[in-house]
Amino acid sequence: MALQVQTAYDAYTRFKQDISDVSDADFIDWCRWLHNFTYRYYLGVEPNNFFTTQAYTVTTSPSTQTLPSTLKQMTQFGTGLYTVSNSVATEDQLPYTGRGSSIRGYYLDGSNIVFTGVTDEIFSMVFVPKLTQIDALTDYFTIDTTDTGKDVISDEWLQDFVIKALDVMYTQWDENPGAEGFADARFIRTLTDFLSNIRRTPGVYGLEDSSLNF
Repeated sequence: MALQVQTAYDAYTRFKQDISDVSDADFIDWCRWLHNFTYRYYLGVEPNNFFTTQAYTVTTSPSTQTLPSTLKQMTQFGTGLYTVSNSVATEDQLPYTGRGSSIRGYYLDGSNIVFTGVTDEIFSMVFVPKLTQIDALTDYFTIDTTDTGKDVISDEWLQDFVIKALDVMYTQWDENPGAEGFADARFIRTLTDFLSNIRRTPGVYGLEDSSLNF
């Protein structure tokens, strides 16, 4: 279930008993930093959990079209441009070419994607999206900060991850080195637990076909 920043604020207030000296702006900053930090680590473990698609219809060559505003990158295995046949994306991946090329493929040009050597085809772009930044107590720890977005941090991690992370930032803000050391140690332990519980894509292994050996 999506975790709201306000819920984290209320829980941390109960944890510390009193954070009246912390402004809403400071607390929102801490949550934004935690959101970005967690997403960065999450992508390093299993980016596939956040893959997003964008459809492109190409009728002429070359064809210049706008990239998704949410595009972060296409460097992980499984991302890229895939041919769509009968409304279903295939495993046929469009190669990356370059400016002025007439070979079937595509290249990126600023905020645009340019298709080369392609006519009358449909493609599905698979990419890792940017993270929408938290800027209000009403936002959520999800990819787009809405309650329907993909969880970056779900509510089940409120006590065992979010509270401990916020406490590290509070002790830094409070300029309490002794407390910061303990808070940081607690957070490192829960970070390891959080990362180990991320749902991963099962490993796939090719099986050797020995039928032609006989």
